[in-house]
Amino acid sequence: MPRPQHAGAQRVRVRVVDAITRDDRKDVHVKVIGTGMNTFVTGDTDLRGVFSAEGVSGYPTAVARDAAGHSAFYRSEAVLALMAAPRLPESAARAAVERKSGKADYLSNVQSENRQIQMGNQVVLEQLYQQPQQRGVEVKKSH
Repeated sequence: MPRPQHAGAQRVRVRVVDAITRDDRKDVHVKVIGTGMNTFVTGDTDLRGVFSAEGVSGYPTAVARDAAGHSAFYRSEAVLALMAAPRLPESAARAAVERKSGKADYLSNVQSENRQIQMGNQVVLEQLYQQPQQRGVEVKKSH
């Protein structure tokens, strides 16, 4: 998976290999997004198992899925460090923006709140994935 040298990387090269045999995987669908982006760059791997994503802004996250339904996920370690970094409270961040520009920056506020919601949802999703799989049906109440 990709390993950029810095946050401003413009090209991300993703190499998809089989986890067991270590063979290159061709025709695998790959989606890449950077921390500074709102949309994914998508494509398929070539015969060498490589997909090159152009125009990626920020630290990358990549997801790959083959025709059989197998998937792979990569998130840059720098993204995890950014997520763990302490943040200013929303009101302090908003006040700093307003002091700097002299007016409220509504678009920036909405984008910031959306990012916080998405990160919170990601944490919940990861917690769901960590839970042991339950087999069968659990009945809570019967009439």
